[in-house]
Order: sequence, then structure tokens, then C-alpha cells
Amino acid sequence: MEWTKNFFVIVLCALALVVSSGCIGGKSETVTIEKGFMYSYSFEMPKETEVMFSLDTDGAPVDVLVLDRANFEVFQKIFSGGGDGRVSTIVTHPGVVSKSFTFTSPKDDTYFIVIENSDWLKGGATATRAVRVTTRSSV
Repeated sequence: MEWTKNFFVIVLCALALVVSSGCIGGKSETVTIEKGFMYSYSFEMPKETEVMFSLDTDGAPVDVLVLDRANFEVFQKIFSGGGDGRVSTIVTHPGVVSKSFTFTSPKDDTYFIVIENSDWLKGGATATRAVRVTTRSSV
């Protein structure tokens, strides 16, 4: 009886995954990022965990960065004008309108995918207006 109950729970979980969008931890979202602002997603990840991420904008380019917790904290201070320092990115995709990528966490940490609609990144996108961004992610 216990085996049948466990099997039933596993089948229900599998069906829920198939019916829902994305994979385990999957998420799809559309946001508007005003000129001069950024939007971020965070993922608590053990070492060697893979995240798949894709985004499409309404045609305006944005910059996409992947940062660990320590670098995200520095980035936030610099981005808001309240600090200086150096930010080391794990992944950098400047000036994208549509992009899909995968990254693997190098250590146990919280990771941040940052979409910035500003002129912050040297050699990156030039922000001219608010941009609508649709993202999809799965862990």
C-alpha cells in the first residue's frame, strides 16, 4: 500500500512538471525596465548547478550580467551611485535584444542575473527609453 501511495505522488509530481511551463524552478516573466534602471533575478545554487536563461526585448538592447552575491552587492552600490569598486562578472552579454544562455555555478552561492537598461556597462547598450523584457529561466 505504501509503495502505491508513493508511486501515485511521483506520478502527480511528474504531471505537474509537464503541465507547468519550464523545468523545475522554471519561471517566465515580462517586466518593463525604465531607462537608467536594472532588474535582477536571484538563484540560490550549490556548486555545479546549471541555469538556463533566455530573454527577448521589445527591440531596445539591454546588458545582461551574471554575478555572485559579493559582486552583486558591489554592483548595487556602484549602480546606485553610492560606491566604487570593481565588479567581476561570471557572464556578460552586452547590448542584447534576444539571447539564450546557460551558466553553471562555480561554487555554492546566491547568483544574480541582472538586466540593466542604462549606460553603466562600458561597451554595452545605450539606454534611450524604457524597455519591455520577457524572460524565461529554469534551474
